[in-house]
Amino acid sequence: MATSPRTPEIKANLHLNNGTFGTFLSLGAIGSLLALIFMGDVVHKYGVRPVLIGSTIGMYGSIALVPHFHTGWIWLIDNLVIGFVLSCFHISINAQAIHRQEQSGQVLIPVFHGMWSSGALTTAIIAVVITGRVSLAIHIDTLMALCLGISLYAIHALRPTLMGPAPYDDEHPKTSLKTVLGAFTFQPVVIFAMLMALQLEFANNDWATIYSTESLGMGASISILTYLIFVVAMISVRFTVPKLFAIRPERFWMRWNPIIGGIGFICFMLVGISLSHHNKVEGFVITLIAFAMGGLGCSFIVPGLFAIAARRSSLPGGVVVALLGVSNTVLTFIMKVVIAWVAQAVNLTAALMIPAVMLMATSTVAHLGSDKKLVKE
Repeated sequence: MATSPRTPEIKANLHLNNGTFGTFLSLGAIGSLLALIFMGDVVHKYGVRPVLIGSTIGMYGSIALVPHFHTGWIWLIDNLVIGFVLSCFHISINAQAIHRQEQSGQVLIPVFHGMWSSGALTTAIIAVVITGRVSLAIHIDTLMALCLGISLYAIHALRPTLMGPAPYDDEHPKTSLKTVLGAFTFQPVVIFAMLMALQLEFANNDWATIYSTESLGMGASISILTYLIFVVAMISVRFTVPKLFAIRPERFWMRWNPIIGGIGFICFMLVGISLSHHNKVEGFVITLIAFAMGGLGCSFIVPGLFAIAARRSSLPGGVVVALLGVSNTVLTFIMKVVIAWVAQAVNLTAALMIPAVMLMATSTVAHLGSDKKLVKE
């Protein structure tokens, strides 16, 4: 997530408009799709550890190259590589998370996603502090080198607990072209819900800082706060999910969280952009509230849906993650391109309304959640 807070600088280096920048960024989904087609089987056959090691090296190496590109097409190729290795990492680490949750019988996946959000928060804080003082290249290259070393050490330390190879039996056929195409019919209600819930989070990653600089006229360092506040709001809910589920069941929160978050995001954003024409600071503060509401709305929906999909399927965790990823990668690619070109043709405010409305639609599948308290009071 290190590059997300500094997307305005990356975009400026590449000399691309909003539509082209967003499209090239979205095309990384092709690399992601290639990994999702077969990586679930690879994790199941060889275990989590080798995939984690390979994808970790590829992930940090390819991201470290981003600040050094000044040509859009070369950056696009690197985006394809990043998409591929990120999906490899995503499948293996989520398969391990599902495996650990099933072993423990506890609600762990939203908390693990909260740890991911903590990493994103840390990166954003670092970016706030050093933007304007340290070049983009030094920032990203140094951070990637540190993360690579720490990650490889962590993988080595976790070796005894990582999920090993598990040969397929007759009930779990290997992935084929038929099963890949069938991914679009694998738990279609879950796929719909994930598509609706993911877009505002992705939009925050791609556009939050650009929105602050281009639409609100804020400086580079302060603009990162929109991205930062969204992530903080997500973390605040993800780490408290077990307590929330002790108060009301999963189904209750799945119904109301996205509605409150989506409506709050839209209302405060409209007020913020209106105020910014007269008072830039006041408009920015209200916009920060909008992004906080969006983060609260997204929070646990996607990790919760991963857990729901695993509960509803007899397939191995890695295969479940991959099947969900195939369909959502293709559909999310389409939505990202739509958002990018609405931003180019109309404005970013209008573009960001789209994922907010989609988030609210997630409440229509609240029945997927458990109607029992998952954690005892």
